[in-house]
Amino acid sequence: MSGEDIYAALTQKDEAKVRELCWEHPDGPFHKLTRRRDSVLQKALYSTQVDLVLVLLSDAKKRWQRDFYKKMGEHVNKTDNNILHVAATHDSCIRAAKKIVKYAPHLLTLENNRGERPIFIAARYGQFKMFKFLNRQLINLVPDVEDRLSFYQLYNKRGESYTILHQAIHSEHFELALYIAREIPTLICEENEKRMTALHLLAMNPSAFRNQDWKWLKRLLPSSFRSLSVEILHKDATEDENVEGAAGKIGSSSTITIPWWDEIKKEYRRSEAALQLGSILVKEDKSWIEPISATDSEENAGSTSAANSSNEPVKPPTPLILATKYGCSDIALMIINTHPQTVEQVGPKHGSILHLAIKYQRIEIFDAVMDMEMQMRKLVRLHDLEGNTILHMVALNTRKVEFKNGTEATSSHKPKAKSFNPWDAEEIKDETRSPAFELQDDLLLFKRVERILKTHYHKTLNKNLKTADQLFAAKKEPLRDSAQEWMKRTAENCSIIAVLIATVAFAAAYTVPGGTDDKNGSPLLLKETFFVVFTIADVLSLASTLTAVVVFLSILTSSYRFHDFKETLPKSLMIGISCLVFSLTMMMLAFAATIILMIKNKQQWTKIALYAVAFLPVTVLVATYLPFYVPLMRTFHYTTDKLKNLLPKFNHPNKSKTLPRSHVRKPKKLHL
Repeated sequence: MSGEDIYAALTQKDEAKVRELCWEHPDGPFHKLTRRRDSVLQKALYSTQVDLVLVLLSDAKKRWQRDFYKKMGEHVNKTDNNILHVAATHDSCIRAAKKIVKYAPHLLTLENNRGERPIFIAARYGQFKMFKFLNRQLINLVPDVEDRLSFYQLYNKRGESYTILHQAIHSEHFELALYIAREIPTLICEENEKRMTALHLLAMNPSAFRNQDWKWLKRLLPSSFRSLSVEILHKDATEDENVEGAAGKIGSSSTITIPWWDEIKKEYRRSEAALQLGSILVKEDKSWIEPISATDSEENAGSTSAANSSNEPVKPPTPLILATKYGCSDIALMIINTHPQTVEQVGPKHGSILHLAIKYQRIEIFDAVMDMEMQMRKLVRLHDLEGNTILHMVALNTRKVEFKNGTEATSSHKPKAKSFNPWDAEEIKDETRSPAFELQDDLLLFKRVERILKTHYHKTLNKNLKTADQLFAAKKEPLRDSAQEWMKRTAENCSIIAVLIATVAFAAAYTVPGGTDDKNGSPLLLKETFFVVFTIADVLSLASTLTAVVVFLSILTSSYRFHDFKETLPKSLMIGISCLVFSLTMMMLAFAATIILMIKNKQQWTKIALYAVAFLPVTVLVATYLPFYVPLMRTFHYTTDKLKNLLPKFNHPNKSKTLPRSHVRKPKKLHL
């Protein structure tokens, strides 16, 4: 009898043999099997062999009797995890956890070498049922709320300090974090060693709010999504001794599952929980909000006197700043609506919330602040410590953010390795976009901000003695070079395709389907309907593809000035690609008409099959070029707005005053 025999029996899930070997071994189920000093009980829990664990615990209780309580406390692995720590990693081990707590309730309060109690392990792994069970046992063990608070907090030798709410948010278990915030509200304002509350951490996690992909499905199936609410999930997450639920599947009773639908349900619940959690944290956590005072109201954005002295503890950026930097627009908008005064508490380092919204391209936040007429009049005048106005910030914008030890960094820094600290944020993965569309966005934003500011602010110099125009030209020159290269390469490739289509369409015009009459040279199938379809489609294909060639040639011969990327070049590209898609569509239509003319079989299914095959290239082309149209539509809207501004407007003076604020979206020039 040896440890290898027990390990082999555990691997084969031979419970009878494991029980027999443990009874014969002097250490019983507490025998260490691995280099990490995991025992038989711990390995059985890792593999969720709950019935075996229950039997081994009963045998050990009979065997050691009075010493069993002490042995359970001393029984830890290399990281000081006891068997309750291990059981807390999986919801299916609840029955084992109940028996462990019954035999040794003191294990609830014991820590591993990181200072974590079993309830922290359940929070880290997002085990909802296990967490509720352990929390209930803690309440029974320590009834007083104040005394019990220390069991929800962690302090260790590494200098770490955080709560179970911090842990759940960092691990992105937002359903569990929402439950914790509701059941233990005293943790909401608790800080970690970096002085960050739970709201700070949530504001740094934009992936929590990616709920746009399935909104259309929610509108299509509203009743199905109502059954997925977080409230129902919390209600259904109960501890049932007879239920061996899989981890992460809470409240699911269906025996038939659809993988993609399960993924949608998971993402929906996750996002809804994050939104509800954000709403609670924004409402309850006011610890970071500075009190309004005369000193604050007189603070100048360019002064440096507001800097903290070296003796004072360093404060992290506010949740509003973090949400703006990291793109958590939902959190930022909640803060702005709930605490509107915080838009003026950004500090002189950043200038204003408008500076940050422009720098990190958070247009939703920018629009929300611009709707705040009273605050906007002051915010648009401010500048940061470098003397940059909000117009300068368009040239300094970035789409990547990295957070290092409480200080901001841009994508030019080398990414750091992920720290063990649960609140350290990694570099946000940026969406890949073409440089031409990035430059177009910057130019349109520059024009919009320029219309907002009064004229004399356009020539304001920063500390480097540069106006916003000069700074934009200098900073965006590399982007313009990349955009020029991308635009040329795209136009060249599209021109080649257009010429090939034109060649085929031109050749088809002289290859008459069915042949011609030898006497007068007229087509034999001239009176056929599909011959007319062929002729019209071929002519349209040739005309549109030649138009596309001309448009792409105009792009290739462009001077590629900055303002060309704002409207002219994107509009030309949109027209060229549209003509290209249309020409291919017409050519495939002509091809289908030709085939139908040549075959004798007139069955309907044959025609349908031919059309389906003929339009397959069109479908592929549209799917390939569809991503171009989303950013190119900005050019269409910009052109439409320009045309609207040229038309006369007749507004009744009295009616204009009663117009709702939400409809007044056009930025206006401020008289400051």
